[in-house]
Amino acid sequence: MPYYEIARLREITLGSATDASQDTLLNAKGAQADSQVDDELYIAANRHSRLQSLPALPLAGGMLTQSIRDAATDRAASLFFLAQRQPAMAEKYMESSNRAVQAFVMRLGSESEIYSENV
Repeated sequence: MPYYEIARLREITLGSATDASQDTLLNAKGAQADSQVDDELYIAANRHSRLQSLPALPLAGGMLTQSIRDAATDRAASLFFLAQRQPAMAEKYMESSNRAVQAFVMRLGSESEIYSENV
């Protein structure tokens, strides 16, 4: 199950949740973003000594929180804008994605009892 949300990604990048004209590109950027989010989750969890609390990747089911969906969607938007040569928009959405990933990792230790039954 992908992390990114195609309708929201279309809304951000194309201005319409129903405009499917760029779906091939958006889905490619979404898949790339999902992979990068997994990498960032692992790196951040390792950096903050929270690897034991990190669920198996890729996330699924109840572990796939809205914050991770948002992180992947924002990252996919960033990758799209980068390909479109819009660096300011790319940076804006990458920063948003990074903040969401960091927030998820920082919550791991305090919410491990929530996640432990899903690991």
